[in-house]
Amino acid sequence: LQDDIVIHKIQSISINFHARHSTLSRKYEYWILADKDPFLINRAYYLNKKLNLELMNKATEILVGKNNFLAFSKSKSKNNICHVTSAYWFKSKNMLIFSIESNRFLYNMVRCIVGTLINLGLGKIDLEELTNIINSHNRQKAGYSVPACGLYLMSIHYPKEFNLENI
Repeated sequence: LQDDIVIHKIQSISINFHARHSTLSRKYEYWILADKDPFLINRAYYLNKKLNLELMNKATEILVGKNNFLAFSKSKSKNNICHVTSAYWFKSKNMLIFSIESNRFLYNMVRCIVGTLINLGLGKIDLEELTNIINSHNRQKAGYSVPACGLYLMSIHYPKEFNLENI
């Protein structure tokens, strides 16, 4: 295997199992670096701008629940409804971290949400405009997609029937 791939365990699984489609939920984090850090080059998005974290956390309340997230996707699918169960921002040392958990995610959804929330935190849009963006179902109205380097899949939850520990 390549150096960046590790296998910790192998086990038999039901033929009905699908690694992507059988999930109950996934949790992602997006890391924004406020100060340059040579140890986090290409591992976090460096953004040296003052963001309104309080307002950005108010905005996450709008994301929670069942919504059509087409405005935050680079591709169209038959089903654009995602059930976001949690979304919030927090600080950790010199980083600002966005955490989001949902039953499913659309292509590029997290990175686009983060870019849109950055625009909110910079005062380029307000909460009402964020709601309008979501309701528009129009990718053109949402913010930019932040670089992939700060996106991390933190956990995956599967139904108990597959006898898998949460990954």
